[in-house]
Amino acid sequence: MSPSHAASTPGPDARPPSSPSIWPAACALGALAAAVRSVAWLRTAALFDDGPIFLTLAQAILDGDWSSVLRHPYHPLYPALVAAGSALGLGLEEAGAAVSIASGALAVVAFTAWVDDAFGRSTAWIGGAMLALHPFAVSFSADVQSDGLYMALFLWSAFFLYRAPRSERAAAALAGGGFSGLAYLARPEGLGLAVLAGIAGAAWIAFDPGARRRRVRGLAVALLAAAVPVAVYMGALESETGAVQLTQKKSVRALAGVGEADSPAPGSSLAEPAALPRASDPPPPETTAGRLALAARDLYRSAVSVLRFELLPFLALGVFAA
Repeated sequence: MSPSHAASTPGPDARPPSSPSIWPAACALGALAAAVRSVAWLRTAALFDDGPIFLTLAQAILDGDWSSVLRHPYHPLYPALVAAGSALGLGLEEAGAAVSIASGALAVVAFTAWVDDAFGRSTAWIGGAMLALHPFAVSFSADVQSDGLYMALFLWSAFFLYRAPRSERAAAALAGGGFSGLAYLARPEGLGLAVLAGIAGAAWIAFDPGARRRRVRGLAVALLAAAVPVAVYMGALESETGAVQLTQKKSVRALAGVGEADSPAPGSSLAEPAALPRASDPPPPETTAGRLALAARDLYRSAVSVLRFELLPFLALGVFAA
């Protein structure tokens, strides 16, 4: 292929001047996602395991008991939004479901726009439809749990952080970092996206000195925007517990069974639920190698559980469109 032909070949980011906006399509897929999740909620017979805990945290916020909320290992953004919905007149369960359903719909909008930027319009339609209809995505964003909210904030952060160096607008960097910080307030791993953006941005700056000034500014804006919610929450935790920490959630070592499990901070009236062993469960391994093998097995089973063979046609269409 000649250099002139290569230069004229449009990539996935290229858009004809008359190309319609992706936002109407993204919002249509978001509305579809909201409808599917609403039906799933109406068919729900029992809340997710952590649902009652989130409702208890939301009620504590309504009662003004922020001390117990901050001393609990779960991050406070989801129960705070549930409490806000309840204050507007919804029941606690309905408010929790409404936050999750709205989050699931907004996640589809963000993902569709992100895929459109990265891979093109046809792939965006397929990707957005897959996220809107995937049974696993539907189940965790149509219940009282924080996963749907976290996914929405994570995807909006990813969308803006992807767009920021291409648009060179401080607003995109600000939004990308801010959404990452908010994702951290929903789940601690939300901060990881800002960390990855910092590493990628630093590498990009190092290999492209010509645009260094603009990209240093954008990277600084994104990291500062992410740092604000983190600093506020860490300050609140330090005030309540006396310890400087990013989170009170269990560490990866504790979840794998090779470290000490974290416990709720003293003084909280809201205990974290413990998993009830089933009669069929074998006794936990006594060795570190055995516990790591058990953790690897559970990770594999969790990964396989999200696969749905009925969505293979969507996957095939996505590969073809790409």
